[in-house]
Amino acid sequence: MRKLALILCVTMVFGLCGCKQDTQVKKETEENVTLESLVEEADNTLSLSELEVAKIRNKYADVLSAICDGGKYPEEESYTWNENLMGYHEANTYTICDINKDGVEELIINFTDGSMAEMMTMIYSYDLENDTLVHLLTEFPGIRYYDNNMIKADDSHNHGLGNIIWPYTLYQYNEEQKAYEIIGVVDSWNKELHPQDYDGTLFPEDEDTDKDGNVFLVPDVNGGQYSTVLDNEEFKKWEKERWGSGNQILLDADVICHDNFFPYITDYHKLLDESVKIDEDAIDFGKLAFQCEGKTYEETNEVFMSMFVDKLGLTIVETGNEEDVKMATLNGEEYISMTMFSGGNMTYVKALDKVTVFGVCPGMTIEEADAALRMYGFYNPMEEGWYISGIALGNYTVYMEIENGIVTSVSLGPYSDFAG
Repeated sequence: MRKLALILCVTMVFGLCGCKQDTQVKKETEENVTLESLVEEADNTLSLSELEVAKIRNKYADVLSAICDGGKYPEEESYTWNENLMGYHEANTYTICDINKDGVEELIINFTDGSMAEMMTMIYSYDLENDTLVHLLTEFPGIRYYDNNMIKADDSHNHGLGNIIWPYTLYQYNEEQKAYEIIGVVDSWNKELHPQDYDGTLFPEDEDTDKDGNVFLVPDVNGGQYSTVLDNEEFKKWEKERWGSGNQILLDADVICHDNFFPYITDYHKLLDESVKIDEDAIDFGKLAFQCEGKTYEETNEVFMSMFVDKLGLTIVETGNEEDVKMATLNGEEYISMTMFSGGNMTYVKALDKVTVFGVCPGMTIEEADAALRMYGFYNPMEEGWYISGIALGNYTVYMEIENGIVTSVSLGPYSDFAG
């Protein structure tokens, strides 16, 4: 029987970092839009259930845990030791909100603890239908968001031809393509700094109607960069037409650490527990683990032991191998084995009437077990019989031994890609 170095009780009293909220506030228009008003407007676009919203946030918690616990950027296949990501860095922040008003919350990650080349803002969405993380945009952190689904992203450096504006890229969210599309790059040209451009073209005197030595370079209607040269008043008109009634959205950003994103995991588990109904006289140790989240190890152990002894009438027997390895028996037969060290795990080896682990018990077919586990948010990451609910600290694993398509044992314990 496979032994798992896992933890039965997820007490999850994380005091791993002292997190505080960091707020980005950049006022650029006469009127700004608060995050709360954006949420109210988004509520009318796509109706997601409370459980679906919680699932998305739980997936985002996996991404955030991979960053600060595994040193892994969201789209990297393997974990790397990146000291600018690992652990608690006040400069690295995130926001979860429906920035493009499609009814699905996005995850906005800001990496600013590093060199200029390492700094970036990444925007992700989650595709519930295909159960996948979707990358929407990566830019330098100088980003401003507008309620007309436009994004203004400042360049990291000014390598342009002028100095009266900072070069920036305009993006528009395409609802049909579900992607941000580049409208174009905007820059200025100063005659004194650059009498000619990098290709040798002379400064456009004819377009500089006010003769102040400055013009603006904007994309034309065909999407070309710097194809249209505008003077000051023309540029103001162009910007007004381009932005329309768009107002900047002010976002609050939280530091990437467990204190901030861990509640997404426990909230999801609570809703999963409530969504799956079982008979009043039935016992499910997976649901019991969900319900014990927030308790200490000792409190959780007491709850499980009481269930074994008082509710099921099992006898707790020490195996004699190690003090912390025990069995729950009935009439001398082993039904459940428990490992109490390293937090503990349990393995359910002989079926009891109306007793399951996340809906699974010995004797089930693997197809029945698969269906039951997916109701509780589990998925199969690598091999037959092994399921996890997520990769962040605070998740669970279920491992089943299978013979001829039949489950012969079910092991339960908490799981993280980054523990041990």
